[in-house]
Amino acid sequence: MHDRYLERIRSLCSLSLRRLPRMVDPRTGLVVFRVDGPDLVPSGTSVRYTAMTALGIERAESAGLPNHLDLGRLDRALDAALPAIDNSGDLGLVLWATARRNRGLAERALLELVEFGPLTQRRGGVAFHSTELAWVATGLAGALAEGIGDERIVRLRLDDAWRRLLANRGDSGMLAFARSHAAPSLRGRLRSELGFFDAQAYGIVAALRRYELLGDDEALAVARTLGRHILRHQRGEGQWAWHYNARTGELVDLYPVYSVHQDGMAPMALLSLERLAGIPTRDAVAHGLEWLFSYNELGVAMANTGRDTIWRSIRRRSPLRRIVFPLKAISLAGVGSGLDLGTRAASPSMLEIDREFRPYHLGFCLYAFAELAAARAERRAA
Repeated sequence: MHDRYLERIRSLCSLSLRRLPRMVDPRTGLVVFRVDGPDLVPSGTSVRYTAMTALGIERAESAGLPNHLDLGRLDRALDAALPAIDNSGDLGLVLWATARRNRGLAERALLELVEFGPLTQRRGGVAFHSTELAWVATGLAGALAEGIGDERIVRLRLDDAWRRLLANRGDSGMLAFARSHAAPSLRGRLRSELGFFDAQAYGIVAALRRYELLGDDEALAVARTLGRHILRHQRGEGQWAWHYNARTGELVDLYPVYSVHQDGMAPMALLSLERLAGIPTRDAVAHGLEWLFSYNELGVAMANTGRDTIWRSIRRRSPLRRIVFPLKAISLAGVGSGLDLGTRAASPSMLEIDREFRPYHLGFCLYAFAELAAARAERRAA
């Protein structure tokens, strides 16, 4: 099992390094938003995905993996885009991606973040989003570690982001999607009581970074709680569940199952959790990887090394995706707990593959696994 796990990692990292140079927009230098369709046509660009890609490429270069994507080009594109960024999380990602290696760009990103105002998702907004707060906290921790900016100001901003993130926890300790200062509404209640996998994974990363840097035992406890919840909800074919009730800690819906969770976001959070908190996670991570290689609900390979693609997700067919709305209502009402209704309402005939993929997926795969892929290559060469 260990050899197969390492071979899966090597294969996925090799695919990522081959594909990413072809996902850069030639006009802006940013990575594209996605590729899809039979001909894998690129569309859009994304500052956010460019920062995530840079994180993976930096990790790959540090591990000594062969890379043909110019990290400096990504940095120049991020620098040009910086003045127009209106999302606190995107600024946090740029800071996270550059703090260790491009001081000038990191300083400019930090200045934008310090002057952003309250750390709502959008400048002047009313909602504090968990995912964006985790990105900001991770980026600011990187700035503090590298001595970027005024230490007192960076520490104050970091503590503010961390407090805001903790305030988004439900009674279970899981992170809700967002909390808002707007007038009460059903939408606001849904966002403040229900959450998604991404916030839990990024929350673990932010908490562990804080623990490493500041020795904050509360942060370690937060990471342990989040990790235990998502491990508890991993399903039989290795799937990392998508939608949770932050108040109860129970599952709202398994679907969609995203490939990036299987080989990127879950591994980067959980492998660090094992290293720093002693919670065994490697077997769960390895199980999750197998889902990409045909061991899934549809028996289909999500990772295609021939075309250098990894399909985005397995999801319900339309209009069956609308079932998530009654599942949300049932969860809010506190009934059906533990029945896993979303999984029951998803036979193979009700599911399909979302045949697109996005460059940040490959960036986070490299961020999670580049060091293990390099170790595998060394073992094969010996």
